[in-house]
Amino acid sequence: MDLNLGGKPVIEISTFKTPTTSGIRVRDNGMGIDLDKFGDKIFMLYQRFHLEVEGKGMGLHMVKTQVNSLNGSIDIKSTPGVGTTFTIHFPVENATEGSPRNTNQLPQTPAR
Repeated sequence: MDLNLGGKPVIEISTFKTPTTSGIRVRDNGMGIDLDKFGDKIFMLYQRFHLEVEGKGMGLHMVKTQVNSLNGSIDIKSTPGVGTTFTIHFPVENATEGSPRNTNQLPQTPAR
């Protein structure tokens, strides 16, 4: 999807599910990040890549820490001047039969 809509900032958030993962994808049409230059530092604490934008360099580190604590992973694709896409994957647990965690339905309450 082309997110460059006349210079207006756009953030697209979507979810997905595969047989082994569930996830969230966040895409923007912002400044982008030069991954060749900064890729190994992207999730480090206090790292900033655009000094003209207000920030502390903590956000991506905190997201990565939380994703890791849930046995997930996070990937980044970015092009300077075009935008960035973050994709977060969480493993799908093996379901026991009737487990509401692995269906798109709420548990059924027996009729009284």
